[in-house]
Amino acid sequence: VLTTHTPRDVTLGLALVAVLLPITLIDLHERVIPNKITLPAAIGAVAIGLVLAPSRVPEQLIAAAAAGFLLVFVLPTRGGWARGT
Repeated sequence: VLTTHTPRDVTLGLALVAVLLPITLIDLHERVIPNKITLPAAIGAVAIGLVLAPSRVPEQLIAAAAAGFLLVFVLPTRGGWARGT
């Protein structure tokens, strides 16, 4: 679907690609996703969400709680992550 995007949307999309491209290449080559990239990217995503859409903070907190639930209750039952870094 072709749509017109605002400069903010284009910038966010390019930032996402800038993070996901190296993660993909490293994962394909070494079969591991480095926390050195994902942790700063996650923190940056939260900060960007708070700055650009402060009215959506309650939704973001609900999503964070759901993700926390998955991490606490689902991962231990499946043996956790692979090797980790």
